[in-house]
Amino acid sequence: MATRLKAVAATAKIADGPLFLKSLTLTGGSDAATVLVQDTAAGGGTDVIKLAAAAGVVANWVSGDADGVLFSVGLYVTVAGTTPSVCAEYEV
Repeated sequence: MATRLKAVAATAKIADGPLFLKSLTLTGGSDAATVLVQDTAAGGGTDVIKLAAAAGVVANWVSGDADGVLFSVGLYVTVAGTTPSVCAEYEV
């Protein structure tokens, strides 16, 4: 498997599945931020993780499983807040 990183600042599809999410970092911008991570290709799929961060604060999530969490359809993030940043580490 190949490990990849992708950073986004808004709602977006990170990658098509199947893939394994290893870690996620959310950095709050000028106000509080949230990221909802779903197993879908276009939003509205199965909610898997929700992460929140205060303004200017970094919140991290790391899989408790060495292989990561399986996303069979795709890895999609819905991001809220002003100028947040999300970075996903995943394997395909």
